[in-house]
Amino acid sequence: VILFFITLKYNLLSIFSILNPPKTPVKSVSQVKNKVIFGGWLKIFKLEGILKKDYKWSKDAQQIQKWIDGETGKPFVDANMIELRQTGWMSNRGRQNVASYFAKELELDWRIGAAYFESMLLDYDVHSNYGNWMYVSGVGNDPRDRKFNVDLQAQRYDPQGKFQRLWLQPSLF
Repeated sequence: VILFFITLKYNLLSIFSILNPPKTPVKSVSQVKNKVIFGGWLKIFKLEGILKKDYKWSKDAQQIQKWIDGETGKPFVDANMIELRQTGWMSNRGRQNVASYFAKELELDWRIGAAYFESMLLDYDVHSNYGNWMYVSGVGNDPRDRKFNVDLQAQRYDPQGKFQRLWLQPSLF
């Protein structure tokens, strides 16, 4: 535990000093934590993201629940959401598609989708999760404002529909 703390302390100090050289010396981990938390890192949790984009997002509870339950009417999205609910896992391709559908097609507050992933994914990582959700939603670090065509993605990555049939059947057994 002590070794971890020392490593964490020096890594944080090194990373922070490279990204934002202090005008006054940083002497403790708590100083670094305060500068990181209150100095900009919270932008990843803001609706407008790090790019400060002004989109009109909805918080429609019915649409959100249909997405969670895998009942959107888009088989590729639904299959991925059912897999997540039943296993706690989803491929990166699936994550990008369901996130894009959530934010770009349904125009729902991307942070709700990110929070849902946080609660469900077994391999959850805060940086990857929120970074990917911002990226796909158009408020992250991407110069293009992309939108995944989930039907085309399904044709490309599940051309025989095997994945979709597996997860959309009423029972696995």
